[in-house]
Amino acid sequence: MKIKMLSCLVWSASCGVVAAQTPIDLPAQPSEHFDTALPEKHPNIAPPQAPAQPSNDPSVRHISSQDLRHNPELLQHALDSAIMTRNEDAVRLLAPIYNELDDKDEILAQYAQARVAQADGKTQQAIALYENIVAQKPEAAPVRFDLVQTLLQDSRHHDAKKHIALLQKDENLPQEINNVLIEQQAYLRQQHKWRLSGSLNYIQEDNINNAPKQSVLETETGTWRFSPPEKARGVSYDFAADKKIPLKGNWSAQLGVQAYGKHYPQKHSYNDLNLGVSAGVSHRNIKREWRITPLAEKRWFGGKPYSQQYGLRVQHNRALNRKWHSFSSVRAAYTQHKHRDFLDGSSFSASQSFQYQVNPRNTLIVGADLLRENARDKSSASFRQAARVGWVNRWKGLETSVHLTASTRRYDSADWFLNQRRKDREYSSYLTLAHNKIQWRGFMPKLAWRASKQNSNHVLYRYRKQQVFVELDKAF
Repeated sequence: MKIKMLSCLVWSASCGVVAAQTPIDLPAQPSEHFDTALPEKHPNIAPPQAPAQPSNDPSVRHISSQDLRHNPELLQHALDSAIMTRNEDAVRLLAPIYNELDDKDEILAQYAQARVAQADGKTQQAIALYENIVAQKPEAAPVRFDLVQTLLQDSRHHDAKKHIALLQKDENLPQEINNVLIEQQAYLRQQHKWRLSGSLNYIQEDNINNAPKQSVLETETGTWRFSPPEKARGVSYDFAADKKIPLKGNWSAQLGVQAYGKHYPQKHSYNDLNLGVSAGVSHRNIKREWRITPLAEKRWFGGKPYSQQYGLRVQHNRALNRKWHSFSSVRAAYTQHKHRDFLDGSSFSASQSFQYQVNPRNTLIVGADLLRENARDKSSASFRQAARVGWVNRWKGLETSVHLTASTRRYDSADWFLNQRRKDREYSSYLTLAHNKIQWRGFMPKLAWRASKQNSNHVLYRYRKQQVFVELDKAF
């Protein structure tokens, strides 16, 4: 950009009239992509569970705790029955009484304690108790089965797979339990396959060149006229594949590839292609997930190599309670440009989102983002802050969403053209409309509208633009 604009300035100084009459085409520049922490396209699917078997024996409710203490055999039978029928309330009631006995069965007492811990969401404690029991009594199939269920809940897939194989060697295993194990094996295979997702959008832009709102500018070097906004039609796309390889405990290896960009049949100079790969590790349990992934990305713009980036992303997702979820992401990277080396530099971004499930039909998402970009040219280095809010509504098959973003951006120093330190304010909105009865081979089209407005103290960066497009996406 500097070279082209500098040549314009030199031409203006010697031939000012030409500068006033000839519109200047600002160099085409790729659109920005921000690393935002949001829920995954692939929802977390719960593993198949054993069907509940409520007890039909009401005897516990008709016997006092004092009578149970005086009849240890009846107490043990009642506790054992409550465990086998998964009557957690009865287990919670009987276990403390049973623990008072001097000659109690320690295995049964630990089993009851594990069940209560599992029901209370204390998965680590429950797993430790179950593992201790099966270490003492490897033939205790019901305990091992409960261990499998808890391991699956805690995303310890490698360990769960091992215990499923041991259970299936038991010739006396009930067919109903074996059927559950077969379903859980299929679930594990599905979880560890390559997961694919993609979106393809028809887009219609009214200002692809980000033409400034002010088309004529008077400066000391002459009068400058800028080209009007250009319209363009094309497609945007985003395809991704990722795979998890289970490791020991809660750890998994994480692999990912992604290709995204835009293609304009009549405006090839704005074609944009990004290819990225990542490989790292993740640690996930019933409450949270951590991911640490080194990444590399290469970009082509206008059909030519534009930049390459290397970095590291750290993500953290957590369920705060049944309605609130937190999504966090931090990314550090270094970008090198093929020709515009004055833009080379490091970047650091942090993103935080909270999702609130208002009710089964409505979801609220709020978030904030920070981005620090360094560059050799200090007038191109900047700090960006953004706030986001989104609302998704589902009603009788109709799905609508509204997402609003407001951001501010300050640059480090004045530019060479107007000797002005740039400050931008950007506002954007994104609306979608879809119906689940309108689908094609699993693809549900969405009618989408995106609009953005940027106010700036720099005349070249004041513009408005909007897009209307049809979005097709699918995760499988």
